[in-house]
Amino acid sequence: MKLLMNKLKILILLLVLPLLSGFLLKSENSDTDLVAGIDMDSIELLSIDSSVYRYNFIDEKKNIIHDSTKTLYAFYDRMTDLRRDKDTIVSIVHIGDSHIQAGYLSGRMMRLLQNDFGNAGRGLIVPLRLAKTNEPLDYKITSSISWQGSRLNQRNASNTSGIGGIVIESSSSRVDFTISLSETKGKEYAFDQITVFSDPDTPILHPDSSRFNQYVVEEKGPYAYKLKLNTLTDSISLKATAMVNDVNNKFYGFLLKNGNPGVLYHSIGVNGAHYADYQKGLVFEQTKALTPDLIILSLGTNEAFAQNLNYSEFKRQVEVTVAKLKSENKDAKLLITIPPQCYIKRRVNKKLVYEPNQRVKTVRKVLVDFATEQGIAWWDLYDISGGNGSAKQWYSHKLMSKDRIHFTEEGYRLQADILYNALQHSYNEYLEKENRQVVSNQLLSGIIQ
Repeated sequence: MKLLMNKLKILILLLVLPLLSGFLLKSENSDTDLVAGIDMDSIELLSIDSSVYRYNFIDEKKNIIHDSTKTLYAFYDRMTDLRRDKDTIVSIVHIGDSHIQAGYLSGRMMRLLQNDFGNAGRGLIVPLRLAKTNEPLDYKITSSISWQGSRLNQRNASNTSGIGGIVIESSSSRVDFTISLSETKGKEYAFDQITVFSDPDTPILHPDSSRFNQYVVEEKGPYAYKLKLNTLTDSISLKATAMVNDVNNKFYGFLLKNGNPGVLYHSIGVNGAHYADYQKGLVFEQTKALTPDLIILSLGTNEAFAQNLNYSEFKRQVEVTVAKLKSENKDAKLLITIPPQCYIKRRVNKKLVYEPNQRVKTVRKVLVDFATEQGIAWWDLYDISGGNGSAKQWYSHKLMSKDRIHFTEEGYRLQADILYNALQHSYNEYLEKENRQVVSNQLLSGIIQ
């Protein structure tokens, strides 16, 4: 009889719980027990800034993360651990082309996430300037010796591009670097841990100052090792001396951490890069050292400028690239972003004119079809930002550069705000489900007892 009564209680609970838990979640004071015996252990939803929709060409209704199979929920679990004050680090890797290399979009995303979930450090920095290309503005990597640099998408580049999509090489017997953070743009990123990504045959760097004489070297893998410093700093000089005459130093990047729990946001961007370019070199192999929880892929703009763009071939390249990325990072969740509309220029009667690049539509279809078929989450910046012809609106509001392909710093910051807004909504949907489950479990436990 007692077993029968318990079954009846559970049946009644299952019928009324959706209404009850919904009421609990919508209560203005979620920290107050609304039902006797219930210990409310829910997490507050993130507060969302609606000012991101201040331009009427940005479609709020379309700004969603498409994730029908809820693949990102495991990533959201990790983010929630941070909000429960667990001593952990959540690692996010953002891979892309020139839209990412400049650091405006990814830098803004890093700061937004760290504001809500905690700052574990600056993350990956790459010696882009030493490789003769542009570098984000919040850090500098300099050296007193000259370096030969190559990028993974250069026609005659060596096939050894590392974690940042580049490699710098020197035959000098003495090597040195100075890493410094900008006093304004990088002031919140003092570090006491440096992971060095270099070739296994390259001599190990060490601090060139007695201030850090208690540093420790830890092995991290064949292409990486960590220097643990005895104090936080916003700048450091590193040096190494080869023990043999015949040496070829190869360096790929540095990872800066501060020892705190929170988010590490790693940006990997290469000007002019395509999906197929990332199949080369050691980029994906070395990302394993970052232990990513989420990888964001923001590519496709450069494919849209290929005269022979073909749906089937491009889709095959995306499939091969993603398969290689997943094979090296089996635990990471993926988010594919669709590139925004851009213009293509041509001459008409000796006059330069700009027209919407219609091949972006093909890029969009390939990426949406692939992500949907593979059960990968995706975000459609093309549609959200206004679709075909929207570049004119972005340009007229000084959000797009003169080439009608790239964006201004403000334009990239706005794109980051839009993406983060979509992630917040998706995360809040996850939280609502988890909070309902917390209430359900506690009610169920109380009834059975």
